[in-house]
Amino acid sequence: MSLKSFVEQRLKDIGRGPSEAAKAGGLTSNFITDIIYDRKRSVRGENLQKLAQALQCSTANIIAAMNGEIPFIIATPNGTALTTMATIRTIDVPTIAPHLLNFTLNDGDERFSSPNSEQNWDVPMKFIRNTLRAAPSDLRVVEVQGDSMMPSLYDGDLVFINTQHISPSPSGIFAIWDGVGVVVKRVEIVPQHVRPTVNIISDNKNYAAHEVPIADIQIIGRVCGKVTTQV
Repeated sequence: MSLKSFVEQRLKDIGRGPSEAAKAGGLTSNFITDIIYDRKRSVRGENLQKLAQALQCSTANIIAAMNGEIPFIIATPNGTALTTMATIRTIDVPTIAPHLLNFTLNDGDERFSSPNSEQNWDVPMKFIRNTLRAAPSDLRVVEVQGDSMMPSLYDGDLVFINTQHISPSPSGIFAIWDGVGVVVKRVEIVPQHVRPTVNIISDNKNYAAHEVPIADIQIIGRVCGKVTTQV
């Protein structure tokens, strides 16, 4: 979301026009109009406080909008409140393999469809900060289907990938491109190997592990969190 989009939505929510809202916040009459017409794309200092008053929101919500995050309005017993959301994209496979428009994840010997590269997920910033501990722009999400990573990952889990962590040391669960598709597997370095090599492991022991030269795969990122339906 942009500042312009957020301002337009808030004006609609509070039932005010740009000039009326600007007056209520102590801003110049054309201040909010300039935002709507893209003549002003950022707000700082005292004007930030005034804009928050004009739009009946917090300064944090405005800053979130300027950073491309989604200030999301939810119902509360006392009316409405704003909680910050951020958009996390699915793995952008066309940048990995430009000839692909959609992609499949390999789960052992199974193949299954994953969300296409245009599907996004809106995730609370509190979860991103406290659990995933990454910037939204560095994260990608995929949905697990299949059983090769059980009991670590179950069918239907949403898995979050930190694309800034691409080194398999220490070992862990990664999303990788293996030349055919995207797989989510445990990856560990094979020591004392002439050619840098990694072991690709399924946590489900019904699927065999295999070694591959690290140059033959592309590590997309490390799994840093998940949302699961398992109880």
